[in-house]
Amino acid sequence: MNGIGIEYERTLYRERKIADEDFNVWLKQYLKRNPWMTAFSKTNQKLYLFNTRKNFSSFEKVDEANANFRSCFSGRIFWSWEKGVQLIEEQNIRCDNSLVQGQALANFVRRIANKMTGR
Repeated sequence: MNGIGIEYERTLYRERKIADEDFNVWLKQYLKRNPWMTAFSKTNQKLYLFNTRKNFSSFEKVDEANANFRSCFSGRIFWSWEKGVQLIEEQNIRCDNSLVQGQALANFVRRIANKMTGR
């Protein structure tokens, strides 16, 4: 493994140690099967489930809304880590601006998560 790979592993370990618990909670709350979505009620200051086909919302847990492996796998988006993709800021490489960079993806996920939680 090259130096970048080793440093990447160290960084991932540090981040995992800090964020695993929060990330797992986030996944359980937000990975929903279509046509369900999670939203934040500004009135009640809590999360709720919304079915976009039936125009139905619920503050209670709805088992059919949980995403299973098949729905996650079929709806996935592939991110190719080609030459020119900077996964972490510490990598000293020339970035290809036509490709999605790690920081851009992290910022996008943070923005969506904040929007969904009303932050």
